[in-house]
Amino acid sequence: MVYQLINKDISKPNCSSCGLDRGCKSPRMPVTGKGKKGILVVAEAPGAEEDERGEQLVGEAGQLLRQKLRRHGISLDRDCWKINAVNCRPPNNRKPTRKELKCCRPMLDKAMKELKPKYIWLFGGAAIESFFMGRFSDLSVSRWRRHCIPDYDCNAFLIPMYHPSALLHNRDDKYLEMVFDRDLEFAVSCIGKKLPERVDYSSLVNTLTGFEDICSLLRRIIDNKEPIVFDYETTGLKPYETFHRVVVIGVGCEDSSEVYSFPFQYNGKEGKLDSDEINCVSDLWKKVLTDPEIKKTAHNVKFEHCWSMEIFGVEPVGWVWDTMIAQHIIDDRHGITSLKFQSYVRWGVDEYDKGVKKFLGVSVNNKINSVDGVPLSELGQYNGLDVLFTRKLKEEQLKELPLGDKRREAYALFHEGILALADAQHQGICVDEGYYEREKIRLTKRIDRLDKVLASSREAKLFVEKVGKEINTSSTKDLRILFFDILGLKPVKLTQASNASVDEETLSKIDSEFARNLLLKRKLTKIRDTYLAQFEREVVNGKIHPFYDLHIARSYRSSSSMPNFQNIPVRDELAKASVRKGIVPSRGNKIMSCDYKGIEVCIAACITKDPVLVGYICDPKSDMHKDEASNIFLLEKSEVSSELRYLAKNRFVFPEFYGSYWKSCAKDIWNGIEGKETESGVLVRDHLERKGIKVYRDFEEHVREVENRFWSRFKVFREWQEEVVEKYLKTGYVEMPFGFRRGGYLRRNIIINTPIQGTAFHCLLWSYIKINKIRKEEGWRTKILGEIHDEILFDLSPDEEEHVIGVVKKVMCEDIRKEFDWIIVPLDIDIELTGVDQSWYYKKEIN
Repeated sequence: MVYQLINKDISKPNCSSCGLDRGCKSPRMPVTGKGKKGILVVAEAPGAEEDERGEQLVGEAGQLLRQKLRRHGISLDRDCWKINAVNCRPPNNRKPTRKELKCCRPMLDKAMKELKPKYIWLFGGAAIESFFMGRFSDLSVSRWRRHCIPDYDCNAFLIPMYHPSALLHNRDDKYLEMVFDRDLEFAVSCIGKKLPERVDYSSLVNTLTGFEDICSLLRRIIDNKEPIVFDYETTGLKPYETFHRVVVIGVGCEDSSEVYSFPFQYNGKEGKLDSDEINCVSDLWKKVLTDPEIKKTAHNVKFEHCWSMEIFGVEPVGWVWDTMIAQHIIDDRHGITSLKFQSYVRWGVDEYDKGVKKFLGVSVNNKINSVDGVPLSELGQYNGLDVLFTRKLKEEQLKELPLGDKRREAYALFHEGILALADAQHQGICVDEGYYEREKIRLTKRIDRLDKVLASSREAKLFVEKVGKEINTSSTKDLRILFFDILGLKPVKLTQASNASVDEETLSKIDSEFARNLLLKRKLTKIRDTYLAQFEREVVNGKIHPFYDLHIARSYRSSSSMPNFQNIPVRDELAKASVRKGIVPSRGNKIMSCDYKGIEVCIAACITKDPVLVGYICDPKSDMHKDEASNIFLLEKSEVSSELRYLAKNRFVFPEFYGSYWKSCAKDIWNGIEGKETESGVLVRDHLERKGIKVYRDFEEHVREVENRFWSRFKVFREWQEEVVEKYLKTGYVEMPFGFRRGGYLRRNIIINTPIQGTAFHCLLWSYIKINKIRKEEGWRTKILGEIHDEILFDLSPDEEEHVIGVVKKVMCEDIRKEFDWIIVPLDIDIELTGVDQSWYYKKEIN
């Protein structure tokens, strides 16, 4: 698509609407620099020094950039042109607004038209936003950096980067500086690249409308066993409602430059097949899907896999590549795995879905789009381009992940994993719709009663007296006025906008019935409108079918959505009961959960090989968390309560292992011990005071000493932490045992915890895949419902209970250790079961 200039007269910025020119010394600062290498540098806005001298990029950030470019033999003034996204200095060097960026964009358009740069370096969020606004929604630097984008509308390569001022604002952040330096080196390495000739990809798409032509294509694929890429256009995101259809099918053979699309259950004005033709095409397509010799690729395999099972009634075989998963393996960043994004950053193809996008959107309520409203010629073209770009993306990914690259092992795990998770999505989870309807009514009544109690309270009456209107307890503004202006309370903390916070932490520290009732109302409202509402939206014929995905989390863990089954309450008993009592097994079955016990600690021991940590895990009588609680709270081990052990585990041991330090840990623990008691009932604060720790500062210094002793014991773990950080600074990524690499800008704690948390999930996924394979081979009636990071859920047939538990224990505890010799500690699982037909809430641990 040709990019439309914001202002048709590209020589005239809209200064009258912007107004920045009236408040600076050097308005409408022109392009400077000689541009010998054809590089146009676009920064954010002039700073104070630029405004004073009337020259682009001469302040501290510009000097830093000059210094770094000189290392690569590049002169900012000789080899580059310099301009800003906004060319008048904003007051107090604030970030330019979107309106200001729009008003000044014609200056950039004019510069590009007159200078004809070969490379455009976009430094910082404002430059990226100026260039891409109106074309893309997510304009974060982290998403766009380190791409060399062939943009044919400006006839140049676009290379976004962090702004050098980010380094000045974070002077001690060596991780950010490493990323900036590597990105700048990448940008310099692109000098000399020539823009490829623009390709008319649409000419390679053939939309078949004749029934015989469609059948001929499918018979050729069946006869020749040709590897294919395919894609469905459907009426929604999930196929489980009876009204859903596969509207158009796109397919391309890998040894041909052309691709094809054809109508299937299309209900548009032209090109609609009759019922007999649909049945014939369906039979042929099922032969394609079930032929293992026909190797198959798709972008998001799980989508085509589940729709094939539901609409065609067969399970596709022969999957060899998922370009969405592969892209996530290559680059873990958020928001980059979509085919549209990759088509633009790799080949400069922009908005090829523009004509059909509005028809593909799905309403939350009716779950169906209006795809039939797109003429078949346009829909077929779009569908065919999806196939073509998927095939093209696969070709490039195979070069980026060559055989022998350890990341191919990571891809193989996720490829098998996404197919196993597709089985769970298709299987679905039974819910008690009647229970949820009753629970919604019950919660609503409680919320209404709380509203009346709040409205009649002393605080509400005082608010009316002082403000002259009734208080809206859902309004943060009204609550700030009440608590901090009228009642004169001191704010506990501030929001990012520097306003007094009225969040849960703040309210929990206010000793009043009003605050407690308000907290309860918020909790009940969240249960009803967040947790229960998502089930209500998603249930179909008594089941929910959550998405489980492997292409989103940067830690290379899984994610879930629609509904998010990995975000079901567990800590809060009220929320846990309200939600889990509606999740039930199939008739006559039980729900079973198998949870890796302490898997992250076990993986930490395997990765670091710390002998003290290994010793703790191998000795079932030892308890690392109780030992540290004893040290932190100056207690005999017999006096360490379960609550204190929990605090030591989650606010000291794990944070220390994951890169935190004594000051942060001390603050979190101190806040957590309010009202807590020792095993014999003594308040912890009183006990600590008797031990000489009277105020927080004393406790902070004590935790500092505890930390010193902690790391003197776990010194091998500490050495590993430093090694993994140094390796990240050298290579730009963190590597994990299964072959995954996490790169980009990472802080120290993320660098340290990624290999542990990610690998813990990969162990679960490996086990999940193997159990699912055994289940299918042996024909279990038991089904796998899904996973929650370190837990697998089963819809268990009681007469298979003993066998299934035996298989699960063997795979999760024994087979995995035989497969991976780096797992040097025993792995164990907790198993919980419900009774027959009992809800998930009533599960109990078994021995």
